[in-house]
Amino acid sequence: MEIDQCLLESLPIGQRQRLVRRMRCDQIRAYYEREKNLQRQQGGVKVRAPSTHGRKHRIRFRHADVIKDAIIRHDDKEGASIALSCLRQRRNTELCVRL
Repeated sequence: MEIDQCLLESLPIGQRQRLVRRMRCDQIRAYYEREKNLQRQQGGVKVRAPSTHGRKHRIRFRHADVIKDAIIRHDDKEGASIALSCLRQRRNTELCVRL
């Protein structure tokens, strides 16, 4: 799957990240298909794709990216909550350093 770079940059960050993740999954799937076909031709051991059953993918984005996305979407509530969590983290790390 090929996407024009200008089109990719024009998408919102969330949609861009989902699209890039889907493209990467397609690349991995194609790789395992090629490996399986190669193993069949050579008559060797079977190659299985890693099981994703039961795994939940958790992606964490940097606070700066989330705030930028909230600003673009004019989502003041999310931007404020991220800013507060950043301040809390900073305050907690400063307390730990002082101890």
